[in-house]
Amino acid sequence: MIIKIPTQMNNSNLYKEAKVFGKYILEKEINSSTVEQYVQSFVASPVLIDKNEQLLIDKCVKKNWLLPFYDAALSLKKTNHLLKHKLLRMFAILETRPEYSDSFLGKDFPKAYILRIGYVGIRGVFRAIIGLILLPRKS
Repeated sequence: MIIKIPTQMNNSNLYKEAKVFGKYILEKEINSSTVEQYVQSFVASPVLIDKNEQLLIDKCVKKNWLLPFYDAALSLKKTNHLLKHKLLRMFAILETRPEYSDSFLGKDFPKAYILRIGYVGIRGVFRAIIGLILLPRKS
C-alpha cells in the first residue's frame, strides 16, 4: 500500500533523517542549513511513501547503527527502496554544498591506499550479509 504523507506531518522526521543520513555519508555532523535544504527538497518534490518502507527508515533513524547494514542489503535486494532514494537525495545535496566539497573532490593517495580500498570492499560485503539477515521480511 502506497500513501502520500503530507509534508507538514513529516517535517520533524525529515530533520532527524537529514542529520542521521548526513552523518552516515560524511562521517561527521552536518550544518543546519544543509538539514533545512534536505527538508525543503521534500516540500518542493514530495515522494510517495510506502508505510513499511517508512517504518524501516524510522528504525534506522532511531538506531542509526543499523543504517550501514540496511543500506548494503537494500543495494542488493531492492535498489528502488525509499531509504535508497532518501540517501541518494542527501548525497546529491551534500555534494553541491561548498563547505563539504573536500569530501567529494579527488585527492592524491599513496600506493598503499589500495589496502584501504580492499578493506572497504570486504566491509561492504560483510555489511550486506548482516543486513540481509537483519532486514525485516516486509521491507
